[in-house]
Amino acid sequence: MYLYLGELFLSEFDPATGQFTDSVFMKGQLLARVIDDGLATEVVYAHLNHLGSPVAFTDETGVVIWPEQNGFGVQIHYYEPFGADFDDIGTPPLSDQDIRYTGKLFESDTGKHYFNARYLNAITDTTNPELPPRFLTPDIIIGTPANPQSWNRYVSMANNPVNYIDPDGKKVRPSSLNAFDLIVRSLPVETRRYVQIGPDGFIDPNLINKCKNRDINFHSLRQLVNSPAVVEVHWRSKADVSDWNRTFTETYQMTPMDMGITLVGRASTNEASLYSPDSSIHVYINPRFVGIDATETLAHELYGHAWTYIMGLTPWNHIVEWDYQTTKTGIRAERRFRDTELERRMRKVEKAARKNHTE
Repeated sequence: MYLYLGELFLSEFDPATGQFTDSVFMKGQLLARVIDDGLATEVVYAHLNHLGSPVAFTDETGVVIWPEQNGFGVQIHYYEPFGADFDDIGTPPLSDQDIRYTGKLFESDTGKHYFNARYLNAITDTTNPELPPRFLTPDIIIGTPANPQSWNRYVSMANNPVNYIDPDGKKVRPSSLNAFDLIVRSLPVETRRYVQIGPDGFIDPNLINKCKNRDINFHSLRQLVNSPAVVEVHWRSKADVSDWNRTFTETYQMTPMDMGITLVGRASTNEASLYSPDSSIHVYINPRFVGIDATETLAHELYGHAWTYIMGLTPWNHIVEWDYQTTKTGIRAERRFRDTELERRMRKVEKAARKNHTE
């Protein structure tokens, strides 16, 4: 018996043994599991890779208890690119640990991963080995021309499992009502009724796909919702950031001059070399700016930087150039951005945001 909260696998009960296993999450990532068999309670701590897949569990003393040592003395679990257990190097059976690939439930009796809305077959089809592993049922979201991979509704992680995850087919999540309000205010009034938050906190893809408005900001948001990436929008001045290898997570306090910041897996839109702490893209809007300034900043970050990055276009970040002029008092340096396709897009989405904004 299983208990879920949205997409999070919270608890499991085995009626045969009477054992309860509860999962503890922090910011959507598995932190620990609490095992209670009625006689004793044990806490085991999860160690995850960059996709949120457990590679080891340790007890309260730091001793690795899963997986067991393989034939080479290695005590870490490996996954094939699409989630199958890489067990041909001597890893023992793993039926005692059912949270696996990207933190999803692995059903040992079927050999499939449960992704809330559908099942993933992570093993390559031996009858047709050229085809990658796939979902057993089609995605409910119809593909978009801007993302050709999305037309294959059975494909897993957009055929890019190293960088993407598939949480539940829902892709844009505001972290607060203020963040959602900024998104709505950047859109034409007649489109706003098509942008609603589902019970899981993500923008409803089925509803937004019913509207075909050509406004650049609405069209960009619809593409983001239908993309394979996960985008989280925040309205706060403190950003959760990490280093290149995601060996730590810390809080970055935006300066009064920082209107917004976009964090992706291995880069960011500021000059501090800050990175996303997980596989999601995080857009932060500084609450110091309100009204039309905040709406314009949202368009700049979400429909400019995040959209360009997800669509695989370059450059997705500003290219800084310096103009040096000799004056009577010395040399004056003026910073400016090179006029790239990104800058031209920025002007369009910011103009649309100013036009669409309402108080």
